[in-house]
Amino acid sequence: MRVNSPARLAVCAAIAGSAAFAVVVPGSTAFAKTAKPVKVVCTSLNGSASSETLSGCSDTAATGGTGVENVSTSTITWATGLTSITNTTNVEKTGKKDKCTPPAGDTNVVEVDAKGTVSGGTATTLTGGKIKGTICVYNSSGGIITQNFPGVPFDL
Repeated sequence: MRVNSPARLAVCAAIAGSAAFAVVVPGSTAFAKTAKPVKVVCTSLNGSASSETLSGCSDTAATGGTGVENVSTSTITWATGLTSITNTTNVEKTGKKDKCTPPAGDTNVVEVDAKGTVSGGTATTLTGGKIKGTICVYNSSGGIITQNFPGVPFDL
């Protein structure tokens, strides 16, 4: 005799008794495909040791074209009001490996390769995206300044 699906679930639940029991039903949200994160490319990154401004950013629906990162909290607040939390690993290049050229009057500190992911925030279409960029760090009369490597966009 063939037993329909609701009856099978009832039998399984009865057999399980008081034990914890979970059934995943095909077609439920557990089987929904997760959307790929939207890739954002920003043409410019400028800032200081505490705050960096990203501009010329794609996906204007999420970014509004610009964003400001609070370096201490690793949170970007986009022009749209949405946020992205970043999780990066930075590798410093010094000496001959450092290809950054400081602006006139500034001194070069270090070249930084940043890689990581967007780990959260309210700009959910960006969550899970990969971060990749090269940042030049300079010492100026006004303090530390940061810029993306000339001609190389900052991706997230």
